Amino acid sequence: MLVQNQEINLPHNWEPWEHQLPGWNAMMKRNIKRAVWVWHRRAGKDLTALNVLVCKALERVGVYWYVLPEYAQARKIIWGGQRDDGKKFIDHIPEELIKRKRDDTMFLELINGSTIHMIGSDKADSLVGTNPVGVIFSEYSIQNPKAWNLVRPILNANNGWAIFVYTPRGYNHGFDLYEMAKKQEEKFPERWHVQLLTVDDTDKILVGDDGNWLKDEDGNWIRGPIVTEEMMDEDRATGMPEEMVQQEYYCFKPEAPVVTTVGIKPIGQIEPGDLVLTDKNRYKPVKNIISRPYSGELVRIKSYGNNDDIICTPEHPIKLVDKSTQTYRWEQAQNIQIGDRLTFPRVNLGKNPIVKKEMAQLIGWFIAEGSISNNQVNFTLNITEVSYQQEIQNLLTSLGYASKVYLNKKGNSQNIVVNSVELQQFLISTCGCGAKYKKIPFGLISSYEKEVFDCLMKGDGCIKTEASHKRQHLLSYATVSQSLAYQVQLLAHSLGYTAGISKRVSSPSQIQGRAIKPGEYYTIQINQPKEATKMGIHKYSVSGYVKEITREQYTGRVYNLSVLGDESYVVCGRSVHNCSFDAAMVGSYYGDLMTAARKEDRIGEFPYDERFPVHTCWDLGKADATSVWFMQIINKKLYWIDYQEWKGKSFQEIIKEVKEKPYVYGTHLGPHDLKVSDYTSRQSRWAIAKGLGIRFSIVPKLSIQDGIDAVRRVLPRSHFDREKAAQGIACLCQYQKTYDDVRKIYSDKPLHNWCSHGSDAFRTYAVGAHFIRENIEDEFNSPGVAKADYDLFTHEGVDKKYIAGSDYDIM
Repeated sequence: MLVQNQEINLPHNWEPWEHQLPGWNAMMKRNIKRAVWVWHRRAGKDLTALNVLVCKALERVGVYWYVLPEYAQARKIIWGGQRDDGKKFIDHIPEELIKRKRDDTMFLELINGSTIHMIGSDKADSLVGTNPVGVIFSEYSIQNPKAWNLVRPILNANNGWAIFVYTPRGYNHGFDLYEMAKKQEEKFPERWHVQLLTVDDTDKILVGDDGNWLKDEDGNWIRGPIVTEEMMDEDRATGMPEEMVQQEYYCFKPEAPVVTTVGIKPIGQIEPGDLVLTDKNRYKPVKNIISRPYSGELVRIKSYGNNDDIICTPEHPIKLVDKSTQTYRWEQAQNIQIGDRLTFPRVNLGKNPIVKKEMAQLIGWFIAEGSISNNQVNFTLNITEVSYQQEIQNLLTSLGYASKVYLNKKGNSQNIVVNSVELQQFLISTCGCGAKYKKIPFGLISSYEKEVFDCLMKGDGCIKTEASHKRQHLLSYATVSQSLAYQVQLLAHSLGYTAGISKRVSSPSQIQGRAIKPGEYYTIQINQPKEATKMGIHKYSVSGYVKEITREQYTGRVYNLSVLGDESYVVCGRSVHNCSFDAAMVGSYYGDLMTAARKEDRIGEFPYDERFPVHTCWDLGKADATSVWFMQIINKKLYWIDYQEWKGKSFQEIIKEVKEKPYVYGTHLGPHDLKVSDYTSRQSRWAIAKGLGIRFSIVPKLSIQDGIDAVRRVLPRSHFDREKAAQGIACLCQYQKTYDDVRKIYSDKPLHNWCSHGSDAFRTYAVGAHFIRENIEDEFNSPGVAKADYDLFTHEGVDKKYIAGSDYDIM
């Protein structure tokens, strides 16, 4: 742009690196309104976002915010921060474009009238009342999510934009945003952009000792990783917690077989755009291939269902299912135990027929018994298989194809021959050709999976009825194709069978009566669910029992995949995840337990149940927020159905709003300072609440550490409503120890920030849970109260002893 006869180029003194271009182009060329960039450290996420903000501020006059978790961080990181090369972040805003600048308030006014404000989300309520048109949320995963909830309606109203830049910090609101954004990007790609980058997705042009970019002998730029293995080792050696390091790194060996639409491909040969099967039982495109050198320990997991062992880095998440509860969770390979159940996909092909049933059956026969020669399609059967010969000829006739049968008595076989180039080309294009390259065209056989399966079994399958087998209905299928073996397994799973794959080496003899050359082949053992012992059938998956876990050393490249939307894929038949959120937030008190709650599906939809009372747990604020959890106890489990914070409202107003909620209340638990008299009214808030119809049970004051220990005992039995308790969940995930910058360690003292309010209110329950039991006992012993009145406390309608000693003994 031209300013006072001087040409100024934007972005100023900066050009995006290759990995930054998708985000830059999404904002500057496609005008995306919501961008979520989950990038590793040193990937340049703040620098990219800042340059977007400057350019946008000159395109549209308005108010622009750069929001960090705390006001002090905004000054340290952006206003006064520097790049690795010593240049200041703020210098990317040319002086010629600045009309006014205030260092004390970190405020800039540009010559076109736009203003840029550096602020902290720790004062989220102060954001209300202004009207930004563009906002950057930096380090969003450790921000107070309330800030975004306050700003969102403003940006929606004025067609504004928002960028979220952060590294993972466990399964918290940053993870929730990432998961939600992926779904939105699928539905509205013109509005959303999501990008997750680990260190293996990025590189840069290397700089020499003289400060200049390096070139090779041919004049090409020399590129290298932004973060090297040496840097990571240095981070570890200088005190970086292993949880934080692990958030970036996990992978498979290059030969690990991945299930794609075209069959099995080694993970080292997967390319962007390949469609891979995910844990959601659908095929999604690969966005990025993540590869890195690795030297260290790998975990080898043997399970029923496939004798291709899973071999991966210790931190890689693998999907498990609990057979008794039918619930799923992701678990790092290093934490998996013998007896756990790994999940195999169970694809649902739908009920929209694409081809005729007869064509689907012919496809099954071709895969099992068909071949191509010249312009002919051949089906080869044993000379005794007359009924199968008639079945194939009837299918061909119904589809309009003439066929002839040729007997080879010397070879004890018969060939059904069809002279049709049309049929030949159709079968080649959909099913492949040759024993090692045939495939099941899942996209065509919808509605006729059972018919195709039956034809495959008639052709290459058999029923094993030897005396050594107690199960008389065990099917077995043999093939020399690894891809076809996996596809037969998928087809069996979709029909509700369990199927396990074994790889074997044949001798120069026969398999199932057929002469074969020596080499590898695969057998698929197929069972009815009721006959399965080491495998299990579930609504959305099939499971295989883990039977052995070992460790081994490996030096070489390892691979991982980033998959659109689902961020998961299938390796060695089992579902695995690509996600860098698995390590809990470093220094957090409850991060590991909240991560477990997510993996065990205890964060989800848990609405108010009118049959049971709601108990409240309070933390009182003066300058800070007043926080309240709303909880029900149902069948010995705790359901946290709601959470709310108030700031800037009187205690009387808060009491009124609590009473207006559509809940029938049980016990209200309050902290010890409820008994303290207010200076102006000379009344305690306990007395004020009583006068307004809420009688508090005062929880005794314990040490903070004792309270934290009590919370840790409560959380494994807790379920949380994802929507109504979202802010409270974020508080528990982020509640952490204070970091001592001098000693470089975490102290035992909690950090007081926006997470404290919800965490303290939760601690109120953990310390005072016994009051709920005692209040129920008192009511039970009240004159004129019938035993039936206590059915609302438990589904069984049990007696006093049960109520007092079991359902409410949650400690």
